[in-house]
Amino acid sequence: MKSNALLVFSMLLTAIAVSCNKDGKPSETTSEDESLAGVEVAVGESGGPYKKLFMLNEGKMGSNNASVDFLRFSDGKYVRNAFAQMNPTQVLGLGDTGNDLKIHNDQVWAVINGSSLVEVFSPKDEKHIATIPVPSPRNIAFEGEYAYVTSYSGAYYGGPDILGAVYQISTKTFREVAHIDVGYQPEGIASYKGKLFVANGGGLKSDGSYDNRIMVLSANPMKVEKEIPVEINLDEIYIDDAGNGYVSTFGNFWSIHSGLYAFNAASGTASGRITGDVDVKISCMAGAGGSVYAIGTEDEWNWDPKAVKKYRFYTVSASGKATVRDFPSTVTTPYSLCVNPENGDIYVGDAGDYLSPGSVICFDKNLKQKWIALAGINPGHFALY
Repeated sequence: MKSNALLVFSMLLTAIAVSCNKDGKPSETTSEDESLAGVEVAVGESGGPYKKLFMLNEGKMGSNNASVDFLRFSDGKYVRNAFAQMNPTQVLGLGDTGNDLKIHNDQVWAVINGSSLVEVFSPKDEKHIATIPVPSPRNIAFEGEYAYVTSYSGAYYGGPDILGAVYQISTKTFREVAHIDVGYQPEGIASYKGKLFVANGGGLKSDGSYDNRIMVLSANPMKVEKEIPVEINLDEIYIDDAGNGYVSTFGNFWSIHSGLYAFNAASGTASGRITGDVDVKISCMAGAGGSVYAIGTEDEWNWDPKAVKKYRFYTVSASGKATVRDFPSTVTTPYSLCVNPENGDIYVGDAGDYLSPGSVICFDKNLKQKWIALAGINPGHFALY
């Protein structure tokens, strides 16, 4: 009996030791990834209800160096290349050219464009769960028990005009259920009350005319119900809980500027361009709660690689009006954006020269820098877990 009591006491001590971090505070997780090397960048920072901030680095196209980093809020540790470290037997690692990252039902879904696949892994320890083939996938959304992935369907620059598609994938079996043609080069996708909203870009059309339509589909079974004409070269799309929809456009890079447009998801009607003190210009955008946030510059047509551009930070509320503030010059090439809806913290992926490792930079809601961490090449897509 005495030996059993000592054994139980020893086990309790072990449990206490592994469940606390170095500051004596309870750890968010006891997963294997706690042993990964990282840098402490956010000492004392709280992510509210969130445990981790994930970053999908796109990598350099054709170089097979897409990667996943994460910030763990409990100890403020930023860990680079976590997926590859936690999955050393995965052939070719994560793959070539990451294009989107979303979390659903305690799973992380990473869209890997160049490798024509979607990788599913655990947010707790970055361990591989499944790989799903999808031709040239772009972005992902979820509705019910299905994932929906936009696809270029093999279209390429200089090739024939090919309609893109949306692929329906079971989140239980990780198998394709169906796919349906949509517009040319579909990009962003969002769901709202059983409907899918697909932003078509058309950036590879042979006549240079682009596409300008949001396509509205029923989610299950998939069927195109209507089209909402907006502006050419649509990209990212976001719908809040009230059905206020927002879609960004890159324009044509010489006579039509980038911008942000509103639409009503319930009625399927466009509401026009978002304006404020100045027209919103888009380098990257993110939705959080009932607002949309964007970073852009009036100098977007200045192609001089040595140019120092002045960026602005836009906040768009449900009223549809934009407010604008000058963005800190710390960020040279804003490539991705995320806003923590709990505390207002702003995370920016800075791509730098697009060839070297970029940075993830955190600002508070007043645009005061909190921390900076070295990321992978082209840090392009955030997800809060």
